[in-house]
Amino acid sequence: MPRSFLVHGVTLFELLDRPDREKISALERGFPASQLRELTGALGLSRRQISKGLSLGARRRQGRFTLSESERLLRVARLHRQLGVLFTTNTAIGEWLVNPAYGFNQRTPLSLLVTDLGAIKVSEFVAATAQGVPR
Repeated sequence: MPRSFLVHGVTLFELLDRPDREKISALERGFPASQLRELTGALGLSRRQISKGLSLGARRRQGRFTLSESERLLRVARLHRQLGVLFTTNTAIGEWLVNPAYGFNQRTPLSLLVTDLGAIKVSEFVAATAQGVPR
């Protein structure tokens, strides 16, 4: 699968390791619509599943996501990295993200990433689970 780049040869997942100033600059410009393909490939999910879960608008024609939508995509990339300690495959991570969970009032973890507070709740749940602490 060809890699899609944000800027200067950096992909969405590689952006996580870049300085905050670069992340902020990329967010303010808005991620290219091609970054949705990067996530679908990494998680084994369809564009529709990710777009619906993250409440993304139709950006294929415009070519760029808004700042808010770009933040949601970055939240998924950060959570993907965090979930690597719990799951052995990207497919398992993708399945977990789109299945309603009891701990989230039967909402999907992906749908909670629409807001910063929801993302914090999911991240804290993952951290507690990784440490063996029941939530």
